[in-house]
Amino acid sequence: NSSTDITNNELTVNLITAAPILDLSPSDGATKNNSATYTQSGNAVAFTLSGTNISDSDSTTFATLTVSYSLSSIEAGDRFEIGSTIVYLSSTSATGSVYFNGTYFNYALIQIGGTNYLQFTSRDGTNTNNALGPIASYETLIDSLNFSNDASSFTNNSTRVFSVSLNDGSQSSLSAQFTVTMERLNSAPTVTSASSTTFAEN
Repeated sequence: NSSTDITNNELTVNLITAAPILDLSPSDGATKNNSATYTQSGNAVAFTLSGTNISDSDSTTFATLTVSYSLSSIEAGDRFEIGSTIVYLSSTSATGSVYFNGTYFNYALIQIGGTNYLQFTSRDGTNTNNALGPIASYETLIDSLNFSNDASSFTNNSTRVFSVSLNDGSQSSLSAQFTVTMERLNSAPTVTSASSTTFAEN
């Protein structure tokens, strides 16, 4: 009779999940970044161009959307418009809730060093707990994100640069950048009336 030794080997399988992809300018096909010019007293400029901005090969739900920017570049009056909600970039903290496409999002603005972070976190149907939100709701959220300025003046040709990233609950996307160039209107010329001189008749 012969004997056989059997060795049991354990096989560990590590699943590698794909990171989401965020594209602020899907219609141009060349870059995931976007840019716009904001004209003084004009309409707000959108972070995204038309098209599908979000994709993920193994997830259709997401946890957070984050926008970051350097405090050194902002000026008075700079603000986010998220639907009808206004958040000023100079704020050191802000919290609130917005509602898009059937999903609540809580937002929180925090400052770490010289950088501000505005993070949107999807919530459950009663806005009680954090919960993964569907891709359609995150698409609507990012399409509703705009920049404007309500100050009487700002530095002409200055820029604002925002980094935007998305997390699906396990991985974050690479950041996409939105750059805004500020265009100030020329002041109207001021007409000063000429001084008059009175002559006495001899």
